[in-house]
Amino acid sequence: MIDEEKDDKPSYFQEWYDLNGKALNDTRRDRYSTDPEYREKVLAQNRVARKKKRDAAKVERLARRDAQKVVPSKSWKTVNVEVKDGNKTKIVKMFTIGAVAAALDCSPGALRLWEAKGIIEETPNRYTKGDRLYTLDQIEHYKERLTKLGRIGPDKVVINTLPYVERRILLHGKKRTRKLRLFRIGALAKVIGRTVNTVEGLARNGNIPETPFRATEAGSRLYTLGMIEDIKCAFDRRDGDIRGEEEWKKVFAEIERSWDSSGISGAIVIEDQKQ
Repeated sequence: MIDEEKDDKPSYFQEWYDLNGKALNDTRRDRYSTDPEYREKVLAQNRVARKKKRDAAKVERLARRDAQKVVPSKSWKTVNVEVKDGNKTKIVKMFTIGAVAAALDCSPGALRLWEAKGIIEETPNRYTKGDRLYTLDQIEHYKERLTKLGRIGPDKVVINTLPYVERRILLHGKKRTRKLRLFRIGALAKVIGRTVNTVEGLARNGNIPETPFRATEAGSRLYTLGMIEDIKCAFDRRDGDIRGEEEWKKVFAEIERSWDSSGISGAIVIEDQKQ
């Protein structure tokens, strides 16, 4: 039978080191300061250990880079662009927005929206007709950024697969109604990585604007796809770390401006028809 209590007892070496370790280290320090040959031996061992550590870190860094690397497909549409580099001109292969969308498994419209919202940097490269062009380095940067934010990749939340209802909406300042998909608060919570109770608390406390849409007169909150996108953008710009009353006021104002510009703030439901 194994005595389990022995597992908690210190080993013989540990007991010996507790008694003699200080004297041993003092002896080593004295020898290091007085014996050049011993000192060189210690320094050589330290150099070997540091090199092994650097090599291991390099292997890990390259593995992460390769895992993130975008491999161009033959079907991607490319454009050869002349770029000035000092006094010289070189040809750089760039990719169309359709190619970038194919690489990142999203739509060109999503890329344009993310650029407009400031989630990714707008490309400075344009074709003669004004079409966007991207370098491979830009695509890799976008992939890393959007994967981290959960916009693409295995953790991407596909909002259109979540339950929704359809309502006919009259947007503020418009004369014609539009039928829009409205998602319940659970969809918003999933997209921004919060619980439903947390999101309801944020709305009640005035941290985020209240939606004008309800499932019934006093029912659960409903949001359009654009409204969810506006809230997620405000959270993503701060990497989800929002603290203090002043910071929440900025988040509220940012979301409210987006909703005002789209006419959502003054919208009303004309037809309450479930689909």
